[in-house]
Amino acid sequence: MNSSDGRSPMARGMEMVARVMAAAMMMVLPGLGGQWLDRQLGTNWLVLVGFVFGISVSIYYLIVITRPPMNSGDQGSNQNSTRGDDLK
Repeated sequence: MNSSDGRSPMARGMEMVARVMAAAMMMVLPGLGGQWLDRQLGTNWLVLVGFVFGISVSIYYLIVITRPPMNSGDQGSNQNSTRGDDLK
């Protein structure tokens, strides 16, 4: 998060709380869905699949949201080189 974005510290803190809560729900909800499906179908392995999937996705999400933002100058140079305008 950029501290010079003009928001109060409370607003930035609440954004982080929302992100962590989203990651927690990504971990738990697929497992609970797998548990419900196990009860409906009479199986016992979908809960494990749900929790493994949820934890994998949430770890990826946490890595992405904690990655430092890219500089706007880096993005512009990459976009210009892939557009093909410099070929003319």
